[in-house]
Amino acid sequence: MHVGAWWDTGHETVCNQAYELLTPIAAKAVDSMIEEHGSLGRACLWADFIKGERKDTRSWHYLNLPDDEQNTFNAICPENGCIIDAFYKQLAILQNNKKSLQERQEALWFVGHFVGDIHQPMHVGYPEDLGGNRHRLALDDGTKTNRHKVWDGQ
Repeated sequence: MHVGAWWDTGHETVCNQAYELLTPIAAKAVDSMIEEHGSLGRACLWADFIKGERKDTRSWHYLNLPDDEQNTFNAICPENGCIIDAFYKQLAILQNNKKSLQERQEALWFVGHFVGDIHQPMHVGYPEDLGGNRHRLALDDGTKTNRHKVWDGQ
């Protein structure tokens, strides 16, 4: 049995659906910011592609909450941020016309990506299992993996 879960397809779907809801004026503004990717959906994948070279952005993709705390407003982000903190900072950059086009493009790509991430159960979870990464699994074919990778689409 194969279940296609999240990975590229999930992020592309979220961002392409968001693009379809834009007004013509907003779509025109976004078009100039996504031209190199060809679509907002493709641009939203960028945030995952750069995690290896821009390690400071890794913690921006998730939020860990203790089991006894379910209110995300009470979340304490690590020093370099979490998804909620990063979302609002990138949104402020996107809205600031004094920022360079590249800064605003990246902010748009991050915001779109984070909207997808925040809705994934493995990106909002408990610190002790690292979003399912510590939850080890063995697949029927003998492959060893973790819950997060399976959810994402392995």
